[in-house]
Amino acid sequence: MAVEIRLPQRGMGRSEATITHWHKAEGDLVEEGEVLVEYESSKVTEELRAPARGLLSRIFYHENEEAEVGEVLALIVSEDEAGAAASS
Repeated sequence: MAVEIRLPQRGMGRSEATITHWHKAEGDLVEEGEVLVEYESSKVTEELRAPARGLLSRIFYHENEEAEVGEVLALIVSEDEAGAAASS
């Protein structure tokens, strides 16, 4: 089952953020707690960490793109799921 990486609500009144840097690319292995992406909101840069170990299977918002709070930025799938998808 894919794990959705969503833009979190951080502070009052902020409804969007700009993606500033991805630390991983699609297909990369990520570890739980590893920094995945940096984003800027209200002139403050924050990091978003991986909530689970797996493969970064899809990035929906790329650097310099703006995302709304709650939007899915990326998906992480287990290595087993990624292997099954590749072999089918």
